[in-house]
Amino acid sequence: MNTETIKNKAHQLMDQLIEKRGTMQADWMVEEMMKALGGIEGKNAGFFKECARDKCYQIAKRVAATYMATEHCDDAAQLKLFGFDEIRTVYTVARGGKSEFVHVKDMTPEEKIDRGREMFKRTEAERKHALQLVTMGELELEQLRVRKEAA
Repeated sequence: MNTETIKNKAHQLMDQLIEKRGTMQADWMVEEMMKALGGIEGKNAGFFKECARDKCYQIAKRVAATYMATEHCDDAAQLKLFGFDEIRTVYTVARGGKSEFVHVKDMTPEEKIDRGREMFKRTEAERKHALQLVTMGELELEQLRVRKEAA
């Protein structure tokens, strides 16, 4: 079994979700992907199953991110507005303490706002991180320049 087989299973499950709309529990989807892996047995099977679950969840999230709403939601009027070209068809949403994959058209307005705010927080953190990294590199280049001139 390889990663490509698991990705194909994730695409198959996402296609089903998009076709029927609604939600799909992330845990259920991961278990379905795990079934495609076959059994994990042996001395450390528990550890490797947890690793495989985590990997399957990450693959499922990456696969969900490839489904753009502009391609899969033709009747969504708000998606035809200028500039609405980054909206995905499926998002992960916390419902009842569990993570679910939810069709964008089945998300509540509050869920969309909350998800967007989460994305803003990550973006702000990434921007801050990027600024610090660039600044660090520029300072190091300046130190190298000064050393070179002093030598």
